[in-house]
This record gives sequence, C-alpha cells and structure tokens, in this order.
Amino acid sequence: MKKIVFTIIALCLCVCAYSQNEYSSKFMRFYVPNSDGSPFPMSIDAYAVIFENGETYIKIHANNPYNAAEFSGYQKYAILKSNNLYLKLDNGEILTLTCTLDKSVKDGYVTTKNGVYQKYADYSYFPIDTETIEKLKNSDVIKVRGQFKFEIMDGSMQFTPDAKVNKTNDAFIEAMQAIQSKYKAAKSNSQTQEILKENPLHGF
Repeated sequence: MKKIVFTIIALCLCVCAYSQNEYSSKFMRFYVPNSDGSPFPMSIDAYAVIFENGETYIKIHANNPYNAAEFSGYQKYAILKSNNLYLKLDNGEILTLTCTLDKSVKDGYVTTKNGVYQKYADYSYFPIDTETIEKLKNSDVIKVRGQFKFEIMDGSMQFTPDAKVNKTNDAFIEAMQAIQSKYKAAKSNSQTQEILKENPLHGF
C-alpha cells in the first residue's frame, strides 16, 4: 500500500513539474557522434532553468532534425529519467547529475522520400543544488558523458579537434543571472496580481 501511495505522490510531482512555467537560458553546447553517418557531430545545448516553484535545473536538448518516432534513432540523444549526465570540470572534479524529468514535444515535421513524419524535441532535466551551482560558476566544463537512450556517449566541447574549446563558467554565471532576473520579475508580477485581485484600485 505504501508503494502505491509513494507512486501516486511521485506522479503528482511529475505532473506539477510539467505544468509549471520555466525560465531558461543557454550556457553550454557540446557535441556527440552523429548517428546518421554524417562526419559532423550532433550538437546538444544545455540550459540553466528555474521552475516557478524555485527549483533549479540543468536542461539539455539535442538539435536533432530527424527525431521522429518512426525512425530507429528516435530519442537517441535523449537522457531518460533516472539516467545520468557526467560533467568533468577543469579542476578534475566530476559532477554526476541525474535526470528526474524528461519530455518530448512536437517540433515540426521531417520530410523524406517515404513521407512526412512528426518530429519531436526531447528535453532532459537534472536538478542542481547550491553547491553544484557554485562549482559551475567557478570552473569550466571540459568533457561530458551521458547515459543516452541506447548507449553511453562522450561529449566534446569542440565541434572539431581543431576548433576553439567552448568555455562555460562565465556563460553559466550570465545564464543564472538571466533566469533569476526573469524569475524574480514573474514572482513580483504574480504578487502584484494577487494584491489587485483583493483591491483593483491599489496604486491606481
């Protein structure tokens, strides 16, 4: 009985997370091997995110133009719930982030010689605490490893071996400032609306 209750509570929390507004800002891009035979890697973007309940996450999203359910590589670049994303920092420390929320949303169509298919954008969310935030503010991510849907893949911070290495800590600081500003503005507006519901002429 306890297991059933816990399962119901967990499902309710997931539904709440899905229905919440989120404030996000991109801070990092990394690259993994491409499954379609292309010599160019697949790019994956990482965002700092705050939900309206104040919880902070890192969200990743692959820029996959062929993510249709009919294709064998569907969700190849998604990290599903309970799987991990590992970030190696320039000081040698490794951060382990666990996905607690994943979702797919409709994102246009894929047209091939065999037909037109619905394309999806996959998002994986990893909660981060204050300690992790401080580490990402003070150190650059130099390597990524993810437990993706079909295999574990390493991600590089370079598009090609000769390309410039993407720096992350300053971008992460800017992203956190941006989402915190959006979050505070939204909270302030929400509080103002609550006051106006009680007194429509407040401050008029």
